[in-house]
Amino acid sequence: YGGLGGAHALPGLSQYWHPHLFGAQVRGSVTAGARSFALDGAGAYGEKNWGAGFPDRWWWGQAHDFGDVVSVAFAGGPVGVGPARLQATAAVVRLDGTVLRCRPPATATLGDGAWRLRARAGAHRVEIEGAADPAAAHALTVPLPAERRAVDRSQHHLAGEMRVRVTRRGRTMFAGESALAGLERGGAA
Repeated sequence: YGGLGGAHALPGLSQYWHPHLFGAQVRGSVTAGARSFALDGAGAYGEKNWGAGFPDRWWWGQAHDFGDVVSVAFAGGPVGVGPARLQATAAVVRLDGTVLRCRPPATATLGDGAWRLRARAGAHRVEIEGAADPAAAHALTVPLPAERRAVDRSQHHLAGEMRVRVTRRGRTMFAGESALAGLERGGAA
């Protein structure tokens, strides 16, 4: 199952999220105009996100620049079938080759330029805190399939900060920070 666990088996959900590529290494280069940049050794992350379009509100984050073999991703927002809706947040942490899947229920608190999540994966507790300057956000265009148009409804940060702490039965397994976190808030505030 993907990032939502058994909920992926439910047909007709408004949103599905599945992070599937953690800690990949890139090989190649990119050329922009007359400049070329080598990408060899850069880290990569990939996910799938699908459903009946974007929800009215969502939050997302991802980072893998912790200086260790650690990668973190989270996503949340209202999900449901038909008129039944609930706020759901899921997180996935790759820690030294072990993947911790923190499925709902998890708590998410959002503020102006702040993301704060608390989740569990079995005996593990995961705390994620993200921060980014709201004035530095990039507006991303989001499709509205039913209306056959797109609008700027997402505030995305390419270099936010993320702090992560993973404990198991009260003992800290990992604590670290990344200054290259992707962080996003979309839809209505």
